[in-house]
Amino acid sequence: MVTRACLSFGPIGRLVRAASMWAITPEERGKHDKQFDSLAPVLGHVSGEQARTFFLQSGLPPPVLAEIWGLADLDRDGKMDRLEFSIAMKLIKLKLQGRGLPSSLPVVMKQSPMANPASIMTSSARFGMGSMPNLSLVMMPMPSMSILTPVPVHHHNHAHRLAPPPGSP
Repeated sequence: MVTRACLSFGPIGRLVRAASMWAITPEERGKHDKQFDSLAPVLGHVSGEQARTFFLQSGLPPPVLAEIWGLADLDRDGKMDRLEFSIAMKLIKLKLQGRGLPSSLPVVMKQSPMANPASIMTSSARFGMGSMPNLSLVMMPMPSMSILTPVPVHHHNHAHRLAPPPGSP
């Protein structure tokens, strides 16, 4: 909890709040998935026509929905998979709340849903390192255990204490 309180101040706090505005929460993603499934997707996609009909129910004008489609259709294939549909639904919700649409899709929207805004920071700060952080976490305990072996550490420190201070005759 302390971290979250600290993050609410300064430029990082503003970044977290901005990121969390765009982030799709696990609750939203669950709701979007149910809506997606209600459209009877074929091979994991709903057609442009199915999605368009559904999105028009929001009451947003077609040009605005076209802009949302342009942001959400990540692979530009004219249909929506589960993630793209969820992104579009989130953008529709934000637009209905009076928010402006982003000029390009925030990276956080392409990530798996996260409940904690602080975790959004860490995952986007990785800059696409993929599974590297996980790999290093698995390997970490081994080197750190060898560092903790007392013999070489004490020998090394002991030698430093016996050395004369620099500049002495």
